[in-house]
Amino acid sequence: LFSSSTAAARASTMEQQAKRIKSAWREPPSDAVRLSNGVDMPLVGFGTAWFFLDGPDGVPRSEDTAWRAVTRALELGYRHIDTAHMYGNEEHVGSILGQMIADGHLKRDEVWITTKVCHPQHEQFGLRDPSDGETAHMHDPSMDSEQALLNQFFGCLKRLKLGYVDLLLVHWPGPYGNQDHELGKIKRKQMWAAMERIYKAKLARCIGVSNFMIPHLTELFEYCTIKPMMNQVEIHPYLSQQELQKFCDSHGIRLTAYCPLASGKFDLLKDQVLVDIANRRQVDVGQVVLRWLGQRGVVVIPKSSSETRQLANLHCMSVCSELTDSEMASINGLNCDRRACDNPNDIA
Repeated sequence: LFSSSTAAARASTMEQQAKRIKSAWREPPSDAVRLSNGVDMPLVGFGTAWFFLDGPDGVPRSEDTAWRAVTRALELGYRHIDTAHMYGNEEHVGSILGQMIADGHLKRDEVWITTKVCHPQHEQFGLRDPSDGETAHMHDPSMDSEQALLNQFFGCLKRLKLGYVDLLLVHWPGPYGNQDHELGKIKRKQMWAAMERIYKAKLARCIGVSNFMIPHLTELFEYCTIKPMMNQVEIHPYLSQQELQKFCDSHGIRLTAYCPLASGKFDLLKDQVLVDIANRRQVDVGQVVLRWLGQRGVVVIPKSSSETRQLANLHCMSVCSELTDSEMASINGLNCDRRACDNPNDIA
């Protein structure tokens, strides 16, 4: 665990880093990964998942937190924003981006926008389920998921106020816990047919999936004519996804890590292996984790409403120098398959 002196030293280091790099926000990091269709994607993005969830007082916080966090992220130099229909903030992202473009601060082609469709309904959201019922097709055998996905996507464009997105993902391979493999396969085939139509129409520069495990991808290869260019999954030191990455690499599919810091769970950032590496390098533990992922060629989309943390995350690759083979191996060795989110392997 951190001693008070170590914690104070780390806080001071982060403040010093923020001062050094804050003035350079107009020159965002150039780190990128190249997708299979030749398009370059910024390595570090800003995650916006679940800003609509309740704050400490039980009041939904989307309207204030999302506006401030996304605005600040773009001002600080983020040029990659990750959103989704299910996050309930596409309108926030679209309005903020539109205003910055109108004011001459940004151009559309300078910002990478990822959004996602087809998130299964979840009882925890109750009446505030932001999917607006548009993903009911994932649960209903009588509904056509190809047309439903198209309808949902055009709603995304309208909310984002954009003519195209840079990356469109199928959010989940099916409803949570679905055990009907035949139904799941039919739905995934219909959804991917819509994705290919969107890509061919140039309404999305790149297409991909999220939370697809090896069995889901193997099945998709049976009927797709265009392979996914990206697979966004939960990855952090306690869930390293090495086998999945090896499989995806063999098929030209890149990975994006959501929850790269495990959403603050498991006391990950207090893990002594990570703390020791951070102390040796005089950087933040979170920067070590993000560098570990970036060095593997994995895109990262950390989320934070703190300006200091946003800056530290954005510049993780330059502030934290290349990890040694020994350090990479040490972090790889922390894997214990602990998940902060639902397990996609439970979806047939």
